[in-house]
Amino acid sequence: MTKQESAPQETANEPGLRHKPSYGIFPTRRFCMLFVLPFLLLFTTPLIPPARYLAFFLNFVFILLLAFDYRRASVARSLVVKRILKQRLSLGVKNKVSIRVSNLGRRALSIKIVDDAPPTFTIEGNDFEFQIGPGEERELDYEVTPHRRGDYEFRNLHVETLGPWNLARRVYQVASNDFVKVYPNLKGVEQWALLTRKRHLNEIGVHKIRKRGQGSEFDQLRLYTRGDEFRSINWKATARRHLPITSVYQTEKSQSVVVLLDAGRRMAAWVGGLSKLDYAINASLLLAYVASISDDNIALGVFNKDLRAWLAPRKGRMQYRRFMEQLYACEAEYCYTNYRASFLSLAQKMKKRSLVVIMTDVLDPDGAKELEQAVSIFRPRHLPLVVSLRDPSLKEIADRLPRSPEDLYETVVAQEVFLDRRRMAHDIQRRGVHTVDAAPGDFSIAVVNEYLRLKARREL
Repeated sequence: MTKQESAPQETANEPGLRHKPSYGIFPTRRFCMLFVLPFLLLFTTPLIPPARYLAFFLNFVFILLLAFDYRRASVARSLVVKRILKQRLSLGVKNKVSIRVSNLGRRALSIKIVDDAPPTFTIEGNDFEFQIGPGEERELDYEVTPHRRGDYEFRNLHVETLGPWNLARRVYQVASNDFVKVYPNLKGVEQWALLTRKRHLNEIGVHKIRKRGQGSEFDQLRLYTRGDEFRSINWKATARRHLPITSVYQTEKSQSVVVLLDAGRRMAAWVGGLSKLDYAINASLLLAYVASISDDNIALGVFNKDLRAWLAPRKGRMQYRRFMEQLYACEAEYCYTNYRASFLSLAQKMKKRSLVVIMTDVLDPDGAKELEQAVSIFRPRHLPLVVSLRDPSLKEIADRLPRSPEDLYETVVAQEVFLDRRRMAHDIQRRGVHTVDAAPGDFSIAVVNEYLRLKARREL
């Protein structure tokens, strides 16, 4: 992602158009208490008749003070409020939103701000109440968690200011309509890029792969050093230079990785706050990013009853961006997944041997049998990898100790489903197909680990 894409956008209230008109005068609790007190004097009017005039006079004074305090609460020319957020938010994770407040006036202000974030987001701490001194600038942060991909709008900022005597408050709207797009989880890619630079990929569960042998693409010649394998000595170069010379090979590049995404009814189920399709999309994006920086060609196919979308194999960062745009609007349909018809269409488009990563989920034996037979279409020319998402709640039910007949029934059913999944994976593996079955929290990293393992073992 470029700096321009990842940089947050700022939305400010421009001079002369900072605030919409206030809603009106809102008395505070302090004013209400002061306004009620003079009415207590009315109970003394049978004994002291002039007390009623004193009560009305005091209330008139308090109303004048309220009006004056309300006038002093007007800060339309001295308060600047900006919302700062990224134009692209990540699905299913916390995204930071900042509000920058600048007091250009000569006196301290008591302020309350509420941001009008999209109501379908999980919002944590979007209302603030604080004091800001003259000439001071503060930045306030809160977090939002989107649960569906798509276009959303952040609407106005609601600003409430108090008068210096805390008798009146004035409410404004700051016109700050920001349109954002919720993409699949991009934070996994950002975290990968950061930890790659720091060489700390083990922190997110990436395994250090011990390579079997060497790559097959020639890289360079160098002097032999202790520890080099005897078979790597280049005897012709050694004879010419009268010094032991070693041939250095590099891991193969420009290999092909094809991601096939099941967008049928099985992937519409929700696990841990996201749909199974969303987890598959997040894993697809991370895999596409890692493959692109490895200089591999990446392709994408989306299917259910037939082939819905196809992105031809290419390499580079632009292909990763095409991946992201293609998956942004991808949604699961409540329809039957026809593996055979879809795979036949896809096999005709794949001209080069590829790692075919099939992201799907099979819970019933009939669907597993269809997948097992259909995946043979890619063998032996291609290397298929079937990836499925494990439901943690199913494992918890299968492992729990039943305390009632209903619990016993649920536990037995969960254990049968769990064993069926293992049996189905074993049947698919017997056909020479690799499989990955991972929990939601480890799903993306598990897919990348398997890609790195197969690449290191030179199975592509």
